[in-house]
Order: sequence, then structure tokens, then C-alpha cells
Amino acid sequence: MSEPGLNPGALIAAQRVSLITTIIGSIILMVFVGLMTVAWFSNERWGWGVFGVVVIAVNITFVVLQLRKLGKQGNRSGEGKGEKKA
Repeated sequence: MSEPGLNPGALIAAQRVSLITTIIGSIILMVFVGLMTVAWFSNERWGWGVFGVVVIAVNITFVVLQLRKLGKQGNRSGEGKGEKKA
């Protein structure tokens, strides 16, 4: 009998789907905030424009960190290969 719970492959797949949907949502947010930021700067609402730029910068950082995490998850399947034996 096997232990109850999620299979490790299913757990990794669920984490990957979660990361991908988070990245997609963040990109959509950046597009709309970018459009609003252009409108704010054209209406001379400098405070809101700067706020929009900050939100976009934070989201770019977030997406980069998520992509790194996604890349590390992709390398998990190859763990143990090429290791030197003592």
C-alpha cells in the first residue's frame, strides 16, 4: 500500500502551474498600470505617474524572481546526474 497524499510529480506540477499563473497575472497588471501611467503623466498627475512606475519596477523584479524559481524547479528533475562519487 502506498502512503496517502500527493505524488511528488503532481506537487511539482501544481507549483509550476501556480508560478506560471502568477507571472501571467503580474504581466497583465504591468500592462494596465503602464497604460494608466502614460495617461497620468499626460494629465500631469506626477504623483500617480511615479507611483505607476514604482509598481511596474516592483513587478518586473517579482517576475524575474519567479522565473528564477521556475528555472530551479525545472532543474529538479535532473538532480543527482553528473555528481562525483566519493
